[in-house]
Amino acid sequence: MTRASVELSGTEEHSLEVDGRLQPSAARALTPAGLEPELGEKGALVNVLFFSMRQLGLCRPLRMGPRLDYGEALFRLGVRWRGALAWLAIACDLDQGVVRALGAATVRYPVRDATLSVSERAASTALKDHGRLSLEIGEEPLDSPAATPARPMLVVSRGQLYRIPWREDPAPTRYQAHVRVAEDSLGARTFGGDVEWRETGLVHRGRIHHCGVASRVRA
Repeated sequence: MTRASVELSGTEEHSLEVDGRLQPSAARALTPAGLEPELGEKGALVNVLFFSMRQLGLCRPLRMGPRLDYGEALFRLGVRWRGALAWLAIACDLDQGVVRALGAATVRYPVRDATLSVSERAASTALKDHGRLSLEIGEEPLDSPAATPARPMLVVSRGQLYRIPWREDPAPTRYQAHVRVAEDSLGARTFGGDVEWRETGLVHRGRIHHCGVASRVRA
């Protein structure tokens, strides 16, 4: 059985994606050799993805084993890899110990022990030692942009670059909404510089999440 043949899937009951901007110098400090940070007029692109996962488990080669419910906040840096845009995972906050162990061992995430809350109107992550990011979601949908293919997902583990198998089945409910930062003592700690979060975010309800075992790749 190859790593590519192993696939996990589950349903993101509630999800929120919010972009932000980071100082280019801080982004370059996070970017491994061979990659370039994704830069715009206002700085480097960063992103946080919150979701409350339901029933994540093995679906290929066989649907078997336990199904897991948990909360996650994935902090990502936009990068250019092999001429295309990709995400580089910088930190992954998880609220279940077994999921943290699985994420560190198979997906090679830089995991953190956190308390997560993701609902229809808010999303937050708080580390056990220090730092919190709390966002409030507006009630009125702004628009419903078309779904786009997921970017390649990369991560650095023990000095080596890996790609995480990642794809998404679009949610039946998907829209932009206003987002207000209620508290952020975590963005700078995570990315090494102050983050200016956007005032809107992308909300999903019921997106199907697919991932697998990370494989080593070249920059």
